Amino acid sequence: MNWKAPAGNWSIFRFGYTTTGKKNEPATVEGTGLECDKMDTAALGLHFRSFPQKLIEEAGQFSGNTFKFLLIDSWECMYQNWTANFAREFEKQQGYSLIKWIPALCGQPVGSVQLTEGFLYDFRKTIANLIETNYYRYFSELCHRQKMEMHCEVIYGDASYPPVDGLRSNTYANLPMWEFWAGPPPAKNFPEPYLPQPRVTANLPAYAANCYQLPIVAAEAYTSWAHYSESPFYLKPFGDRAFCAGVNQLILHSYVHQPTDQIPGMTLLKFGSHFNRHNTWWPMTSDWFNYQNRIQYLLQKGETVSDVLYFLGDQLPQFISNNTVNKLPFGFRPNGCNFDVLQNKTTVKNGKIRISMLQDFALLILPDNPDMELSSLKRIAGLVRQGAVVYGKKPQNSLSLKGKSTDREAFKALTDKLWGEQENKTSGELNVGKGKIVWGKPIDQVLKKINFLPDLETDRPDSLNLQYIHKKVGQTDLYFVANQQNIELKRECTFRILNKIPEIWNPQNGTILKPLNYSNKNGQVRIPVTFAPYESLVFVFNGYDKPHQLTNIKPVEPEIAEVSNFTGRITFSPAYPAKIEPVEISELKSWTDFANPAIKYFSGKANYTIHFKLPFGFTPGKDSTLLSLGKIGIIGGVQLNGKWLGNIWLPDFKMDVTHILEADNELQVEVANVYRNRIIGDLIEYGKMHNLWTTSPVETFFEKDKTLQPAGLLGPIQLIKFTRSNP
Repeated sequence: MNWKAPAGNWSIFRFGYTTTGKKNEPATVEGTGLECDKMDTAALGLHFRSFPQKLIEEAGQFSGNTFKFLLIDSWECMYQNWTANFAREFEKQQGYSLIKWIPALCGQPVGSVQLTEGFLYDFRKTIANLIETNYYRYFSELCHRQKMEMHCEVIYGDASYPPVDGLRSNTYANLPMWEFWAGPPPAKNFPEPYLPQPRVTANLPAYAANCYQLPIVAAEAYTSWAHYSESPFYLKPFGDRAFCAGVNQLILHSYVHQPTDQIPGMTLLKFGSHFNRHNTWWPMTSDWFNYQNRIQYLLQKGETVSDVLYFLGDQLPQFISNNTVNKLPFGFRPNGCNFDVLQNKTTVKNGKIRISMLQDFALLILPDNPDMELSSLKRIAGLVRQGAVVYGKKPQNSLSLKGKSTDREAFKALTDKLWGEQENKTSGELNVGKGKIVWGKPIDQVLKKINFLPDLETDRPDSLNLQYIHKKVGQTDLYFVANQQNIELKRECTFRILNKIPEIWNPQNGTILKPLNYSNKNGQVRIPVTFAPYESLVFVFNGYDKPHQLTNIKPVEPEIAEVSNFTGRITFSPAYPAKIEPVEISELKSWTDFANPAIKYFSGKANYTIHFKLPFGFTPGKDSTLLSLGKIGIIGGVQLNGKWLGNIWLPDFKMDVTHILEADNELQVEVANVYRNRIIGDLIEYGKMHNLWTTSPVETFFEKDKTLQPAGLLGPIQLIKFTRSNP
């Protein structure tokens, strides 16, 4: 540096830029390299030509049909804050040069702290605009030029990610995607139980779908650790919670190709639940997949009904979580929005904010951040004057440097008109035009004061028991409601539905029940419901119904008889080379309770052949007789007297045997368990993997003292008879 410094003490800052050093992963050695520059179309174009386009050209006639999309997975390339033309782009977008402000990037205030914060906001906003435009939008354009779709998990927001407008960026994807995990890292007693959540999980892609009318929201589903302990019933509540969060298409994580017959086989490093031909229970999953198919088919229709709209804010990064939203009572569903939605997609109709003909919001909640842009403040003022109710504290300052210097007076004047000039008033409300501003008051009181009923409520405190999502398909309303507990729940469910006839659709078995016992009055339908453990039900409302009261209909009491006197035999088919002699049985117990270590640590399939007579005094019912096998570890296929009844993946699953049951019966059940028990057995007996082979680092999950998972047909076997009484 050639510089004649004036007198005084000086700090010299030298700035340059280089790669972050972050490489793509996981990938083969040949396919590993530096992440591309997400703010430069030239860099992304080079990457596209060097890799995806070669795949497209190689696929030839199969491109666009068999090979139809390219996927951007979750953002895992850390933080990027510069690109070659960043300074020019900054000046173009923000209207001033960043050169004298660069010391602020290493924590040195320039001018004042307030002005420096304004520059940093402009800096982050430039990053957000470049990632959105030059990465997500441009990648979408490159895909479409090749007649390919773009599927994408856009940056999810919050401080751990680079700034970006997550909602608008999702609109460039043909299939916006989320991801959810199936449980925590495995502990000694894994599988750990599902932990109920007090509210629906915030889901940025689902918010985007609701705001921009995108019909499908996919998710990388059931991601976990490769511990070979999961089962469909264990995974179910995680999937149900995702459905309630707005997901309506599952992308299984992960189906790993298995080029050899070594089992359990290859994994994606230490990650993923297991969906492939080497999984012992894979051939028996059709009924579990049918369950998910039914739900996805329904939830892909119509639009989600939400009750409050909350502005994610102008601050960057955008924060999905909101303190007020987190305090919403059970039965009120939030949906996040950005400035683009507020400005271009909202109107006010009858005191509610409308996004589409099916989406009306009773309340607009402002972000926790006390600062926003003047343009957002003006739009909020316009909605209030048209009749909207807005909840939030008085904004304090503009975020951008320009706003802090030129918009300060206009900003204060407008906030004073909306919130009043009493700066120290912690709570209150003010009528503005046709609408109202409310702040500081408990949100549940605000909802009551505007006479807004919960969309779903029950006769118990159920925030940790039930989750739901409400879809409106034309004139039809449907609610998917999931039991988050592994226990039976008896409830009276009250739905915010006016004069419609209810039906209860069971996605587990595809049956439809038309309840006789319900009330329909005062804009609500009340139905007594019993949820089995982890059971989910779909409530469908259609057709006009006159108001009426609950009818005292005496429920049909079933006659239950346990099949305890039987003879049986188990033949074992290990998933690994081994020979286990058949076992004669007269009672049911877990394989882990056998003294023989070959059975105690068994993994694979086993066939039960059980002969039983009808219990004394039990005769098949006139209307229906059901068979329950109780608990099963973990999945099974069932035949009775040579007739196929189906696969069982739920405990106490009831199968209709009305016309199959005889005086003497032969029950055949094929049961598959998980690899967990054999892995633990290998460690106990051999000190290492012996019978099995996997690329998963199972030694980091399992030790000799890990708990074995119950396996086999556990029972009890029961016959349930229903007899309809004469009218």
